Amino acid sequence: EDPKKFPKGLGAFNAKMREKFDIDYIGIWVSFTGYWDSIARGSELYLEQYQNLYEAKSGIIVPSGQGAFDFWSTWFKYLKQQGIDFVKVDTQGSYRTMSTGCDNLMLTCQKANDALDAASEIHFKGNMLNCMSMGKENTFQRPISSLMRNSGDYTPTEEKGLLRHLRQNALNSLFFGHITYTDWDMWWSKHETATQSAVMRAISGGPVYVSDEVGATQPEQLWPLIEDDGRIIRCDQPPVPTDDCIYENCDGGVMKLRNTSGDCGVLAINGKFSCNTIG
Repeated sequence: EDPKKFPKGLGAFNAKMREKFDIDYIGIWVSFTGYWDSIARGSELYLEQYQNLYEAKSGIIVPSGQGAFDFWSTWFKYLKQQGIDFVKVDTQGSYRTMSTGCDNLMLTCQKANDALDAASEIHFKGNMLNCMSMGKENTFQRPISSLMRNSGDYTPTEEKGLLRHLRQNALNSLFFGHITYTDWDMWWSKHETATQSAVMRAISGGPVYVSDEVGATQPEQLWPLIEDDGRIIRCDQPPVPTDDCIYENCDGGVMKLRNTSGDCGVLAINGKFSCNTIG
């Protein structure tokens, strides 16, 4: 952790967060490749973990092979000691590209995923969100964890971004909903599409979390997602589009998602859906 941002350390910061804001669980967002653009040669991390790393022909350096478990286990053990309860592991789809040139690429990806899952199970009881990991080298090599991002990024500043995001998540759930719980990404509660985004998360069956700028959160958008006892409203499984939204041209029509909650059926409808606007 950056000592300028965390002068008393990550553990002290987490303890203060729990005490001041009554937070039960705190997670850390990390990269499957060690850092977003891999690990820098000669860095402190490189010197401590070099025996657990692989350097591709391109110069990219990532955790690899049997050493990947030692890499992740060391990191997760430290985070657990600092009061962290779960992790979001991003850029998983980049691992295959960054590892290009190794002797057996698919086997390397399998071992890396096995190592990540095993370390998360030991230190966080498997409480891990897999992100940008929809390639088969990730999805089919994940022996333990069962939560995965289901789309590209939520893009609140992109014109028609909501419709693109809705289409990706709705249609991807047809496949991924059979093998994982789906995460529909973060969203902004202060946005012209905030109500639609809230409904999408309510029917998604997955996590509900926002990425509002500091001071911008709109509580009135969040309270409808929370039960009286504090639990998040959650459907039973990933939703799927109704049959007419799969097999018929949806231009100018509606997108309908169906799910269940106990003995009840749930239907969410977006009446402004057009395939032409999202490609």
